[in-house]
Amino acid sequence: MKKSLAALLAASVSLCFGQAGVAADEKPAIKVGALFSVTGPSSFLGGPEARISQMLVDEINSKGGVSGHKIELVIKDTLGEPEKAISFAKQLIEEEQVFAIIGPSTTGESLKIKKLCQDNKTILISCAAAEAIVEPLLPYVFKTPQKDSYAARKIFMRLKEMGLTKVGIVSDNTGFGAGGKDQLEKYAPEFGMTIVGNEVYDKGDTDLTAVATKIKASGAQAVVNWSVVPAQSIVMKNFRQVGFKGPLFQSH
Repeated sequence: MKKSLAALLAASVSLCFGQAGVAADEKPAIKVGALFSVTGPSSFLGGPEARISQMLVDEINSKGGVSGHKIELVIKDTLGEPEKAISFAKQLIEEEQVFAIIGPSTTGESLKIKKLCQDNKTILISCAAAEAIVEPLLPYVFKTPQKDSYAARKIFMRLKEMGLTKVGIVSDNTGFGAGGKDQLEKYAPEFGMTIVGNEVYDKGDTDLTAVATKIKASGAQAVVNWSVVPAQSIVMKNFRQVGFKGPLFQSH
């Protein structure tokens, strides 16, 4: 994460302002917005993202900034809520007039603001993973994590090596879960996989025993879960509790 954020902070700004190292005292600051889930259910993502971003900005500024310009990082806490992300993105673009926006932390938020950033020609570098964030390709929209399709294909490659072809898919009802589910369904035939069970659960569920029971009854030899915490640990526990013995794969 540190390397990705360092690259986007330095590279995106230097595209327009040159290289770091010139005295920054007399030049205006470059404003960079950041939308992170610092608090709320996705704080395990947004909290570290906010701290690392500020650390990197401090490091760049201590070396003279970018082409003599210090970076001013404006962080907004979205709580992981898409509507807050939209509101803060508008504020960063219209009022703060930021050069670029880093984040949001989650797929749902990123999907909600990508058109806004594209229409206003404000660079968006999402920290979320879903492939839909960057498809179709847009000139001002980017993301740092690997693609869903890459992760899905790697999982199926491993299952094929293990000689397993009957797969159960479970996913949460977030944008991330939906995106991963789409990619698993898309690439299953390419690797000779048959999806025998396919269940979607609410991201706030605390007991997935019913889902695990259905997938076990489907005859699945392996299960792929596409979600974010805490569901990932709940899935593992409940599948073992209902007696499922096959391998369980988690999303990236």
